[in-house]
Amino acid sequence: LRRAFEIVDVDQQRRLALLPCLQGSWGRSSFSPDGRWLATCDLRAVRVWDTSSWQSVGDLFDGVDSPHDIAWSPDSTKLAACDAEGQVLVWNAADQELRRKFRPHVDACYRLAWHPDGKRLATASADHTVSIANLGTGGIESVRGSGNSVLSLAWDAQGALTSTSKDGSIRRWNVDQTKPHVRRQIQ
Repeated sequence: LRRAFEIVDVDQQRRLALLPCLQGSWGRSSFSPDGRWLATCDLRAVRVWDTSSWQSVGDLFDGVDSPHDIAWSPDSTKLAACDAEGQVLVWNAADQELRRKFRPHVDACYRLAWHPDGKRLATASADHTVSIANLGTGGIESVRGSGNSVLSLAWDAQGALTSTSKDGSIRRWNVDQTKPHVRRQIQ
């Protein structure tokens, strides 16, 4: 294979699988918290693999354009992806049906992270913002990440959100107490 994701058991020093990319070498991967699934993405789509057999169980396109990141919900029931157009897509893991598609950013969305409660999804963008979507209510709140692209983010166990930006700044919010700059609904 010209380009592939190589899955290696480092302790056993053996290859478990060689999983083909659909297109290009761009790649991110994310294991579901229950260990049942591996999601990979390349320039074209998101692909889900069954980790017991390393067989593909499906390709998720649904309008995703150059996916930048993928992440499983804490209960392994949902898979989210964000892309170069600022879109976020959320699929149901059981049937791989698209459940939500929304655009919280006006520029590329680089990273996403699920809140520990599995109901909120934070995204980091080149548009200098962090957005938090409440998938239960459909609300989106945005806060200014910094004066530059927001490159990464992570939730802690108590639900505080930390982001890092291209300018080197690190910001931390208690999301339940921070006043957002913008509130809107997922369309």
